[in-house]
Amino acid sequence: MEVSHIFYNRKMADCSTNLQRHQRIQDQDNDKDEKQTEKSSTLGYDPSDPNFLHMIQAMILSTSASFSYTPTDNECKQLLAKMKRVPVSTYDGKVLDEATMNDCRTRLLAAEKRLLYVQRHCKGDASETALIQFA
Repeated sequence: MEVSHIFYNRKMADCSTNLQRHQRIQDQDNDKDEKQTEKSSTLGYDPSDPNFLHMIQAMILSTSASFSYTPTDNECKQLLAKMKRVPVSTYDGKVLDEATMNDCRTRLLAAEKRLLYVQRHCKGDASETALIQFA
């Protein structure tokens, strides 16, 4: 499910691309297919429009959804196996020491923060999650 249109200020706006994604696309090298870049980086709204900003602020303040990611033990084991270039099965049934777990959790959380909002883990119902990922 995707949020792609928002009605505000007595008009409909295409919001299929959020500002963060748009900016990242603009920052990429022009080595990629220009037609694809132009199509995917066009905003259907004005992010500096005061009415749009008020609507976004109201959506965020009224939602109960939030970005929430807590790496599991299995995700930490998968990361460790990838870093050491060994099969994940090497760590099946084993308990990793606290220092290793903390290091893996820190790395996974840092990787999560580098993701676009639309790719990050959220806690909440689908419609509210889509709203915070857009904003």
